[in-house]
Amino acid sequence: MSEETDAMVVVVSEETGAISHAYKGQLVRGVTSEELRAFLTSVLVTPARSRNWLPFLAPGASAHRDCGSRACYLRV
Repeated sequence: MSEETDAMVVVVSEETGAISHAYKGQLVRGVTSEELRAFLTSVLVTPARSRNWLPFLAPGASAHRDCGSRACYLRV
């Protein structure tokens, strides 16, 4: 399933309780619950963007206005 789609597959054995996961066609067997959590987090959770979205507001940074014939923008 993970080879032909963008699905992540998590398998838990009914008999042994062993955990495996597959993603992009690669099967990883015998992972711990902590390893599964780390894997799922790395694939599903996007990193938070910096709150300092204006680079010229960063401490020590400088910016100036550059106004051409029509457009005016900040160059950092």
